[in-house]
Formats: sequence, C-alpha cells, structure tokens
Amino acid sequence: MANASVKCPQCGHEFSAEWRWTTRDWVLYVVAVGPIGLMALALTAMAVVAVLQLLGVVSR
Repeated sequence: MANASVKCPQCGHEFSAEWRWTTRDWVLYVVAVGPIGLMALALTAMAVVAVLQLLGVVSR
C-alpha cells in the first residue's frame, strides 16, 4: 500500500494516506490552538482562586 490515497467525499480531492506533519503544520497548529489553551488555563486558574476565596483559604 505504498501509494494509497484517500478521497474527500465532499470535494473529491485525493490526499496521500501517508501524510506527515511538517514544520508549517505544527506552526499553524500552535498559532490556532495556543491562544485557546492559554485562555482555558487562565479561566481555570481564576476559577480555582474563586473557589479558594469562597472557602476562606485565600484572601484578597
């Protein structure tokens, strides 16, 4: 199965089944997903601080 390909059901374009991530793919992934991850991390940290304040463990 050296030259296997996968056909897109919507547009009919054929892609190589042996596709590998390149540096460009990783950069695009980090640019797209990085800010989402940072926002989720910040929201989680704020939620933890809020819970600790409610429990009286942390004061303002």
